[in-house]
Amino acid sequence: MIMTRDELKALRARLGLTQYELAEKVGVARNTINRWEMGIRRIPEPVARLVDYLAKEVRAETQIKTQRPTRRQVKK
Repeated sequence: MIMTRDELKALRARLGLTQYELAEKVGVARNTINRWEMGIRRIPEPVARLVDYLAKEVRAETQIKTQRPTRRQVKK
């Protein structure tokens, strides 16, 4: 899986993470995240897969939360 710098940036934003927070989660320095997002370094495939997986999990979790009925929707 090849991930572009723009895709990484967008996924990080969707996850609501700073460069520092994402770096901690994938086990690299913040400068490494910055270099990937600037296009200075290539994003390793395992990292691309991990970030993509995290984004999908957050998306799925968000959908589940929005599908739950509110108190007003629940009939007694």
